[in-house]
Parts: sequence; C-alpha cells; structure tokens
Amino acid sequence: MDYLPYCQIHDQPIIFLDLQPKISKGKRALCRFCELNGPTPIEIALGIKKKQINSELEQYNEYFSSFLYSIERTIKDLDTVRSQFSKNIEQLEENLIKEKEKLLQEKNEVIQNLKLDFQCLTITQLQNIGEELSQKNPQNSQNFEKNKEKFDQEINQIMKCKELKILSDIITLQDKLTLILNQKESEPNQNKGFIEYSLNKEELYLKQKNHVLLIGGSGSGKTTLFNKITNSNLNVEQGQSITSDIYIKNSQYGEGFTLFDTPGYVNQGMYLKTLPAYLYTLENFEISRIVVVIRFNRLYNTIDSYDDILTVFQRYKDKITIVITFFDQCIKKEYVQNQIISQFQQHNIKSIIFTQIQDTGESLCKLLDTQIKSSYQQKIQLKETEIIQILKLEEDKNCQCDIKDKEYNLICKLKKILKQPEMNKIDNIQQFQSSLEQIILQVIKTNFQMFQRIEKKYVNQFQEFLYLQSFINFTNGQIKQILIVAEQKINKIQWDQQKIKLQKYINNQMISYDNSLEIALQKCINMFKSNVKNVKFYYYQDIHY
Repeated sequence: MDYLPYCQIHDQPIIFLDLQPKISKGKRALCRFCELNGPTPIEIALGIKKKQINSELEQYNEYFSSFLYSIERTIKDLDTVRSQFSKNIEQLEENLIKEKEKLLQEKNEVIQNLKLDFQCLTITQLQNIGEELSQKNPQNSQNFEKNKEKFDQEINQIMKCKELKILSDIITLQDKLTLILNQKESEPNQNKGFIEYSLNKEELYLKQKNHVLLIGGSGSGKTTLFNKITNSNLNVEQGQSITSDIYIKNSQYGEGFTLFDTPGYVNQGMYLKTLPAYLYTLENFEISRIVVVIRFNRLYNTIDSYDDILTVFQRYKDKITIVITFFDQCIKKEYVQNQIISQFQQHNIKSIIFTQIQDTGESLCKLLDTQIKSSYQQKIQLKETEIIQILKLEEDKNCQCDIKDKEYNLICKLKKILKQPEMNKIDNIQQFQSSLEQIILQVIKTNFQMFQRIEKKYVNQFQEFLYLQSFINFTNGQIKQILIVAEQKINKIQWDQQKIKLQKYINNQMISYDNSLEIALQKCINMFKSNVKNVKFYYYQDIHY
C-alpha cells in the first residue's frame, strides 16, 4: 500500500490485522506498538480479501453471462417473425433491451460495491475487513446467495411475461401446421409419422429428422458449412471458440435432416470443455451420420491430421462422411482427390465429399441426403478405451517443454555411465544386471521427483493425467535407451536371459506409477461425465424445411 492509516492510540502506521474470532472491531487494525496476539500482516490479510473479491466477481460474471446470453438470443430470434408482427415485436424488443440494460446496471452496481481501493483504505474499512475475515461464514457469500435469489425472480418475470408466452405459442402453432401439411394424405395408417404434441418443443423438433453430427477442428470450415446447409448466420469466430455449446438446426434444402454443430477441437485432441458435449450428443441422440470436416492443406497434412480422431470412431466407420473443405485451393485436383480417397479407404471410410467456396447449401444438402439414405439412426456409446484415445490425443505443451529440457542430459549421462572402463571389465553377469537396475531405478526416481515438483501447478484431474502420462511415456523411453545401450555389452544369448529378469524388475518398479495413471484416468473420465450436465443446446426454431 502506498498509504497506511495511522493508529489512533500510538500514531503509528497500521501494519497488522487481527483475524481471530471474538475480537472487537476496534482492536482489529493494529500498529507495531499495539498489543499483538497472533496478528496477521496487513499484506497477507488484504491478499486474502482480494482473492475473495475476485472469486465473488467471477461468480457474478458467470451468473450474469448465463441469463444475459439467453436474453440476447431471444432478441435476435425476434427477427424471424418481424415482417408479420413488426409493431408488437419492436415493442417487445424495446422492453427486453430496457430490462437487459436494467440488469446490466444492477450488475455494475453490485460489482462496484465489491471493489475496494487497496491503495488508500480508511481505518474503518480495515476494521470492516478484519471483522469480515474473522467470520467462519463470510458475509460476501451470503450476499451473493441473497442477490442471486433477487435476480432470479427478476429474470423469471422477464422470461415468463405474457408477450413472450404468446410469441412461443405462435411458433408452436406454426410447427404443428407445418407437420400437418407435410403429411401424405394417402397414408392409410393415420398414426404413421404422428408426433405427440404433449412432448416439449425440443423433443418435438428433434424427432422430425435424421440427425447428423458435424465435427471438425477450429478453422476447418465447419461453421461455414453449417451456415450454408441451414441458411444461418452463425459467426465463424463464435463457431471457433472453445466452448461446450452445441447448435442445432434443420437443413433448409432437399429431403431434410437435423444438423448438430459441435464444438471445434485442435488436431491433437479435444479441449477440456468440448468432450462432454460430444459424449452427451452421442449418447442421447440417435445419429444417422458423423460428418468429419477437414480443411484441405496439402495432400498428406490433410490426411495425417485426422488419423487419430478417425481411429476413435472406427466402430462406426459406416456412419462417417469426410467433407474436405477449401478444395478449390488444390491445383492438381484429380490426382489429389484420388490419393485422398485411397488413403481414407484404408480406414474403411468410403463416403468422401469435396467442397469448394462456391458450393451452395442446396448442392451440399443434396450430397448429404444421398449419404444419409444408406444409414440408420442409433445412439453411439463410446467405450472407455475410445474416450482414453481421445484424451491421449491431447498434449500438455508445458510438460513437453520440461521433458525436452531434461531428455538430452539424461541420455548423455546414461551413455557415459555404461561406457566407463570399469563397466567393460565386468565379468559377472549378475553384477552387470545389478548395475543396470541401479541406473534404471535412478532414472525412475529422478523423473518422478521432477513430476511431483511440477504437478502442484495443475488445477484439475485432466492436467494431472496429461502430465503423469507424459512422464511415464518419457521414463519408458529412457529405459528403452538404457536397454539398447546395455544390449551392446554382452552376447545375445546372455542378454535374452537377462532381459526377461530386467523387464520383470522394471514392471515392479513402474507398477505404482501405472496404477496412479489408471486412477488419474478414471477420475478424468468421471469428471468429463459429470460435466455433461453443463452442456448447453441452442436450438433454432425452423418455420419451413
């Protein structure tokens, strides 16, 4: 702090706060001449307060973001019926905007009240901080719950207003009329294709069409493809963001299907927030096709970048359609196209579509309609081994850097030990094996001591799993180097006999780490499954097909 208030008794700067319970507020802000009974330095106490404020700010930001987005989405959706109900909708939109501005103002007021100028605090403020930090149940947590209840009531009043209810009823009636008009009059069975109107709107909507899952990396052209097929205007930047959200809309051309635009992922794997969205969609909706979108970027880069993700879905290869985007950038189209088709056929994937920037939504829907005809709908249950495969695609960049820094030195040290003159003089094979075991044990201990030091900076099971996996792989690689160098020391017959014993020794030394990896992996899988409840679906109401 640039300025510290002075003690009213000793006229000295306040440098301590007493955080113990049952202390009167007037005795909490102390100078060095005050009676000190286990005080906390003011820098530490204010640091604790800063963390509390940051935590509460984060709670408010997350809370306001969740419902503000819903209001903003409702405002945008009003455009779909603006031409028919322009006057009423404009009034409703104006009311919603006012409510949104009012909520934003209330949010800003709450946040402003939370903030403190830590560079210039009064003694009263310091006393209040000391009193607050001394309580077992902080007042700020109670304030958040109280304010949350108040805001919940306001939001419910906004979203349940009569105007919005009427608008929802109008949309539902349009859906029912569309379904009736599309039924064939000649059908003898009146129940065939009948939709239960008692279902909620989302269920009614999702029962209408074949479901197509759209997956692809960030920048692959996935969102552009979604926009063309569904005649939408979803922001490409929004489509590339790392989020767990899923966007659903019917195709606007051809025979019709429902498209699920899933979160983008990097080539090496899926981000922490995106995997729950995939798991939820695959396990809860019957899928007809899995469309994997790949951006063309030279021949072998295009193929190799998705080898791993295609391996994950090998059990469902009959449902996979590969869509190669930006193919207009290819110069030798016929040659490259044949090479790509040949490579994907090695994965037993025969459904491949090449697209260019000038392709229309109508032409794309026609191509996909043809592929959907050969598919049947089913829920896709990924095995744990397949989920593990997805997780193993992810790399921890920090971990890789730490490992690379150590790798060269360890290899040099190993070779130096094994090439010492005294090692060449060893006649007793048992002594030689004992020396190898000591070297292996030293490498294992050194590596995992480094892991234990570094793992403290990770904050969740996923990062812990990635780091532990990387260190085990690194350690196994170093042990392999040891065995390669050691093999050159003795003849093949002796080595074959000793290698079995060494491998048993290595397995015994590594078993606890392998078990830890299994436990970390299971925690990771459980974490992803528990996060499924946070997946959000943004469903576009179609008026026509």
